Amino acid sequence: MKQSTVASALSTAFGNIGIKYRVACTKVRKVAVTAVDSKHPEQKHNAAVQKNHRVATAEKYYHFVEKQTNSINCTELLRQSVEWALS
Repeated sequence: MKQSTVASALSTAFGNIGIKYRVACTKVRKVAVTAVDSKHPEQKHNAAVQKNHRVATAEKYYHFVEKQTNSINCTELLRQSVEWALS
């Protein structure tokens, strides 16, 4: 089975529950590993190995996601501070 066939099947399955964008295998894998990392950080190594990721690669991705989340949080704090200063 080709990866594009699997991606089409995933997109159809997710489309049936209301998700209208293309769902690829890579996205499902990343979401699964990220969910395990956020809810069970002590299992990070096992999740990476199960998905055939090097632990260093998984940690690099987690670091990127953490930076992105921190950036969003900082932007919100800045917005609130400016609103407070101008009120």
